Amino acid sequence: MNDAELLREIEALIEDFRWARSDSALPEHKTWLALKQIAGDIRGRQPLAAVDAITALEKRIESVGRIALSGNDHDAFRRAMAGLGEELRGRWPTVRQALEQFAKEGAKA
Repeated sequence: MNDAELLREIEALIEDFRWARSDSALPEHKTWLALKQIAGDIRGRQPLAAVDAITALEKRIESVGRIALSGNDHDAFRRAMAGLGEELRGRWPTVRQALEQFAKEGAKA
């Protein structure tokens, strides 16, 4: 089974367990969370995932930098930082895998 097929199967299971997502007291809620994590890891291994993550994060960082340089609008800065955090959180499986790969390559050098 390749990654695309595995991801389709995991996403189907996530949908099956969707009913348990809002009640953390249910044991199935942990299953739903685990499936979401596995799907994120598989998506992070996709060929263009790292490029997409870098591009999106660079745009967010540039936006934060522009707002910070203006120095006037603290609410806009706070929103931009929150957006950067959300982007990073959403792309964390890809970022984590890229950092792990970077560390492995650095250890070889």
